[in-house]
Amino acid sequence: MKDRRGALGRASELAESVVAGVKRRQAARAPKVLLYDEDGRPRMVDPSSEAGILLVDVARALVEIGGPDEPTAADVPEEE
Repeated sequence: MKDRRGALGRASELAESVVAGVKRRQAARAPKVLLYDEDGRPRMVDPSSEAGILLVDVARALVEIGGPDEPTAADVPEEE
């Protein structure tokens, strides 16, 4: 890798680091569809396909119905 020197090089490295962080966050937020067969083998479904879109919609509806559990005292960090 080319060694960059000076303020411009450091600014460029910082910008590259920020861009990489944004890409990681976007990838983490993208819906993923993973199905398991009866033997427990996983299979990825493209979330932009017709089946993937329907599965993501169903999963969102299930989460909405069941909702996340209310946080318990053990889940909430204590203030010092």
